[in-house]
Amino acid sequence: MLRLSAMFSDYAVLQQGMELPVWGWTDPRTVVEGEFDGETRRVLSTVDGRFRLFFRSHPAGGPYVLRIRNLATGERIEARELMVGEVWLASGQSNMEFRIREVDPKLRVAEAGVRMINVPHSARIGGRTDFEAAWQPATPEFTAEFSAVGFFFAQELARELGVTVGIVHSSWGGTVAEAWTSRGVLLQNPAYRPRVLSYEATQGNPELWEGEIDVDNFDRAPLVAKRLAELKVPANTGVEKGWAEPGFDDSGWAQMELPGSWVARGVRYNGVLWFRLQVELPESWAGRDLLLSLGAVDKQDVSYFNGVEVGATGEGLEESHWSELRRYTVPGQWVRAGRNVIAVRAFSFVYNGGLIGPAREMYCAPVGGDETPLPLSGNWKYETEVNIGFTFDFTQGSVESVPANPNLPYNLYENMIVPLLPYALRGAIWYQGESNESAPHEYRRLMSDLIADWRRQWGVGEFPFYQVQLANYRDPASYSEAERWPWIRDAQNRAAVDAGCELATAIDVGEACDIHPKDKQTVGKRLALLALHRDYGRCALTPTGPVWERMAVEDGALRLYFRRAEGLAWRKVGSDDSLFYLAGSDRVFHPAEAVIEGGSVVLRSAKVKAPEAARYAWADNPQGKMLVNRAGLPAAAFRTDNW
Repeated sequence: MLRLSAMFSDYAVLQQGMELPVWGWTDPRTVVEGEFDGETRRVLSTVDGRFRLFFRSHPAGGPYVLRIRNLATGERIEARELMVGEVWLASGQSNMEFRIREVDPKLRVAEAGVRMINVPHSARIGGRTDFEAAWQPATPEFTAEFSAVGFFFAQELARELGVTVGIVHSSWGGTVAEAWTSRGVLLQNPAYRPRVLSYEATQGNPELWEGEIDVDNFDRAPLVAKRLAELKVPANTGVEKGWAEPGFDDSGWAQMELPGSWVARGVRYNGVLWFRLQVELPESWAGRDLLLSLGAVDKQDVSYFNGVEVGATGEGLEESHWSELRRYTVPGQWVRAGRNVIAVRAFSFVYNGGLIGPAREMYCAPVGGDETPLPLSGNWKYETEVNIGFTFDFTQGSVESVPANPNLPYNLYENMIVPLLPYALRGAIWYQGESNESAPHEYRRLMSDLIADWRRQWGVGEFPFYQVQLANYRDPASYSEAERWPWIRDAQNRAAVDAGCELATAIDVGEACDIHPKDKQTVGKRLALLALHRDYGRCALTPTGPVWERMAVEDGALRLYFRRAEGLAWRKVGSDDSLFYLAGSDRVFHPAEAVIEGGSVVLRSAKVKAPEAARYAWADNPQGKMLVNRAGLPAAAFRTDNW
């Protein structure tokens, strides 16, 4: 019956320079003895059998053996090959969960000074106190399943510090920050208290607990497999109805702005949707082969031009094509001057669906010509061919979808953080925010609360908590007032300031077509630079790009002052557009001419005579002249206003 927490398996890494709590379970009210590096400690287990021992702080070193025995029963257990070094918690959603094998299936990395434990997913109602997992050394046998950001972060620290670095990896793709925050803290937040109470009221509904329910886990794979096993691939009845034909009357169809997910556009089900668009082609294009670029179609498509099938991707219930760009060649014999009709049959049977772009990949143009492409983004007509009747989209946090949904308030805190408490650690790295984009203006308070919450629960002071500012994603732009990710990035900035921390930006290493960019090495290294500079005394290292500090109005211009501004320069990313925008009292932002002067940037705009505020890199995927310092690190997206 004697057992240790999974956190104390063989190969565990313990935090140097801190008191070391060690815990487990045994018979109630019995004396437990522990021995570590010649130090012996004893404690009485509680009425439910839990025990906790505290060993003195140790310098880096090892390997050590941890020995535990129950003096009453004589049971003994050991954990071997333990090292004392540096321990960091790596948490968040899919970009933190993103594995080494997903960066490159052929990549085989190893680092003698790195170890990791992957906390398994659990969304059990009521939480848990332990889990089944074990620490693993960073050998090719194991690293394929390591968090890529976590590994590259630890690799930099291990090489620079010369000690073993352990990563406690606890993340879950598609999850919201409130799921990682404790109930008590959420109840103190006016934006989340009603959601907590609503969730708890709904959980009491008897109908929710009827039927076959896995009340302990939320693993989407078997649920998806079960639903797909029951699904028959629908026949193409739309083409039989003439929906691909140029002469079909689609005046009664609804409109949808594309690119975009049809779930996000209000179509709350999966199935088959048809999309139609009329395009006017010039006389010079008639009879010439045409490149039809539709962007990505989530998940499968059959595409038509003037009633003729010109391409198709995916068959059966294949899920792997959801982010692939569709580029089909239309034979010249079907291309005519004037009115032409493009029709796309999109089939999505799980999660989201739609023509998801990006917009710059939606166009048509003559093959091999130098003509300006005709954009295809905008309003398309659409009609439903088949409504499967459900949308399996657990990112929406629907209480009704399954009782053990990971996006329920405080669920992951109770399942994937509580079992780690109070393991001694140096700090945390966090890559999350994408799933909170629907409420960006609530995110600063939420993240500030989460950071304070974790620090309080660990009880080791205000440990470092380094966020990754979201990577560039979606359609390239120099500025966009309506997009949500700039507001999430701003909230990340401000939450970091609230917590006395900083963040690492990924604003230049994202991918327009993929929310999961593969360059995780740069992200890990930038997080490590922060830790090395702020926590390990490597003051000579530049930890971030230029950081805006203050501004001054100067004769119709706005001067922005930066720290870490040595060697300020521009780096062109995608275009020559300015990423700085200015606004006056009317709060309308206009492109600004930006001139570097020493450690400052002077902004002017003919349309803003009396500037009051500036914004930088204010778009989901900012493309233009990025501000970098001598270390080549980019400035994080920011704004000076509080509007």
